[in-house]
Amino acid sequence: MLSSRIPATRHCGGVRCIATSRARLFFGRRKPPSSSETHLALRENMFKSEELRNREGFMEVVERFKVNNENRKGHVEFINVATRYVQEFGVEKDLEVYKTLFDLFPKGKYTPRTLVQAEFFHFPYHQDCGVRLLDTMESHGERCCGYGAG
Repeated sequence: MLSSRIPATRHCGGVRCIATSRARLFFGRRKPPSSSETHLALRENMFKSEELRNREGFMEVVERFKVNNENRKGHVEFINVATRYVQEFGVEKDLEVYKTLFDLFPKGKYTPRTLVQAEFFHFPYHQDCGVRLLDTMESHGERCCGYGAG
């Protein structure tokens, strides 16, 4: 009965050692990077490893993504990374590049099916990615109808 009231300490050679619980060991650990961070790093490496810094190199990276990823898993992360590298590859004025990036979205999958889905953004991450891509087009003077300002 007396031992249940004693705190969890031990004497280790004259120094007091506090025993840590398993919960503290569990919560004190660093978490491994999330899967989205590792996917983002993989997408970044696809663009960084490309030697040709022109339209052909950019389209090669996009085609490599299409071939290696038939289900298009991680397409939003890829498009977000691609919009950052558009200017570096010098394709910011090329409408076909933007059309190719929009072509990476699955067809018909993100169509709202109910009134609630239509009223509220049911796929906010994907819609935000599309709007960001349109903003990139607009900031570089390209219009989606093909009549660019520059």
